Amino acid sequence: MFKQKVYSHGKKKCSQQPSTVMVGFLSFFYLRTSDYCRGRISWPQAALTPSISTFLAPPKDVDSNYHDIPASNVRRTLDMTKSSSNLMGRIVHRTTDKSCGVVMDSIGEQQHKEPPPSAVPATWVLKWRKAFSRAKLNLTLVRIRDVLDGRIGDLSRVEKDPTCRHAISSGVLHAEESCHLHDEFHFPLLAVVVVVAAAAASEVALKGKPSAEGDGRKMASHLCLALSHLLRSPFFLLLSLSLLTCLVVRALRVTRRNSRRAIVAASPPGTTGLPLIGETPAFLAANHSGRGVYDFVRARHLRYGECFKTNILGRTHVFVSSIEAVRTLLGHESPDFSKRYIRSITELVGDQSLLCASHEQHKFIRRHISCLFKLDSMDATVKKFDELVIRTLRGWEQKDTVLLLSDAMKITFDAICKMLISTEDEHELEILRNDVSEVSEAMLALPLKFPGTRFHRGLEARRRIMNTLRKMIDLRKKGSECHEDFLQGLVRDESHGVEPLTDEQILDNILTLIIAGQVTTASSIAWMVKYLDENQEVQEKLRALHLELAFTNSLSPLGSEVLNVMPYAIKIVKETLRMATIVSWFPRVALKDSEIGGLRIQKGWIVNVNARSIHYDPEVYDDPAKFNPSRFDEDSKPYSFLAFGIGGRICVGMNLAKAMMLVFLHRLVTTYRWRVTDSDSSLQKGAMFPMLRSGCPITVSPVVAAPKLP
Repeated sequence: MFKQKVYSHGKKKCSQQPSTVMVGFLSFFYLRTSDYCRGRISWPQAALTPSISTFLAPPKDVDSNYHDIPASNVRRTLDMTKSSSNLMGRIVHRTTDKSCGVVMDSIGEQQHKEPPPSAVPATWVLKWRKAFSRAKLNLTLVRIRDVLDGRIGDLSRVEKDPTCRHAISSGVLHAEESCHLHDEFHFPLLAVVVVVAAAAASEVALKGKPSAEGDGRKMASHLCLALSHLLRSPFFLLLSLSLLTCLVVRALRVTRRNSRRAIVAASPPGTTGLPLIGETPAFLAANHSGRGVYDFVRARHLRYGECFKTNILGRTHVFVSSIEAVRTLLGHESPDFSKRYIRSITELVGDQSLLCASHEQHKFIRRHISCLFKLDSMDATVKKFDELVIRTLRGWEQKDTVLLLSDAMKITFDAICKMLISTEDEHELEILRNDVSEVSEAMLALPLKFPGTRFHRGLEARRRIMNTLRKMIDLRKKGSECHEDFLQGLVRDESHGVEPLTDEQILDNILTLIIAGQVTTASSIAWMVKYLDENQEVQEKLRALHLELAFTNSLSPLGSEVLNVMPYAIKIVKETLRMATIVSWFPRVALKDSEIGGLRIQKGWIVNVNARSIHYDPEVYDDPAKFNPSRFDEDSKPYSFLAFGIGGRICVGMNLAKAMMLVFLHRLVTTYRWRVTDSDSSLQKGAMFPMLRSGCPITVSPVVAAPKLP
């Protein structure tokens, strides 16, 4: 048999023990035979299968008179059973000692002379020790003991019943004769036969029938002979070989897995919830509450600490919030992990998207896309966005209350679409904006493709967007249309010899950039305005700095060169992104069994870097709940600022998003003073990103000394 392997980790231990088919067979056989003895079923019905019914038939040549039993044979068998009980130890002391005690009493009634010590050769005892060690009978007898404890009740009644003692003696005798003590292969099963035979006989004796004595002796004899026939049958040989093959294959797999690590680490704390559905109901409930989906993560982070596991939408998720985990998963791009979002997001944005691409695919797609975020291209987008902001702010003068989030969503969407696909028609933009909104709202919905569900509406909106973009690509390829935009660059393929992107890769990534560029930037702008309203001293300091700058740059659209002279505004943007944490976590899927922070991560688990928890960790940021842009006067700790991710998969549009926030902030602070009329921080239900449910309504008043808008 295979040695038991024990690995330790701290105070915890885990072991792997060999399994055996005989445990289940003997337990089931005992229950069937006890039903037969009670008269519930006939003997043919007690057979396990027709193929082995011949081995279970009662022998015709067995005499029912067992009063003249050679006591020396019985004593020799019992001594060997007693020797084996020393090896079994405390595990089976209850059943084994009780059974042997009953048989010892029955021997005393038949013969008063003790057999000579030589009746038990030392070589036999040695064979017993080897056999028990090899077969791991401790596990087998523990299982059978549990069955007996629940079936035969109090053994003290058996000790006082002479009928039962005779029945057990006859069972022991036939166990010795039938199992062939000279055959070492059968030694480990002898004690099992003795215990089961004793149990069956005891069951009959406790029945209290007048013929219990004969029935008990026959039952024990039949049981032992049936087992003997079965052990010598081709069926048992085939069963043994099959079991041995399974054990060998299992042992090789365990050995190969454990050879890669000397210590088996503990699993992360946490619960996987209900079978199949896990903790999905709690996750969806948090997403449809005003606290947002991150409330689900926050509650478990407070309960379990910086690393915990859960089950969401049928997948095991592990959330980690340590700097070391960030360095391993994001900074170094471990080959053991790859980026993976939940199924609903993957189906909506496409599996060729940068969000869902494998490591090699991501590098290939990013090489094509990043070259289009050049300084001149980004500068043109920033100037277009500045024009949209100026036009929007000019219209606020006639409004009593402004829904800031709504206006921010519109101008960011228009600017992104102008940059990506050169679409400026209001009707086309309105249709596309509604479809993108449907896709965004379905990202955290249950992936149910039934008409009327939110996920189905998101898929239909994606289909319409893909059809629109596909028509644009066809026109660009035919030469019917030509624009200097992002899409034209991908279709023209200015990658200098590198394999071009496929149409599906272009479509998926255009949609991804529209969603990421609009929703995240607009939501960040709304949070920034809210934080500045709650911190008037920061707002006034910023206004004083930018009014001076505005007099020299008000007559021309803001470009990237002007943004470099806004150091305090840059700190405000960073502090807003830290506190809002628009992307709350970054998922990675484990490609093989591995460890993070001494905890075991199984293949297929999704490990999420908990960015919000790190941003609010008092050991990383002093007084993290306070809006304090000056904290960025000094460089932050490595791997601690995760607003755009970090490492090879950092947000490709990071600089553009920060530039758009700076442009909006500069124009707003130099044009108006504002007050937020609804300070409620509740979030929109079902949103992928944390967006203010109130829409951030504000009232504005012009700045007296402000220069005129261009």
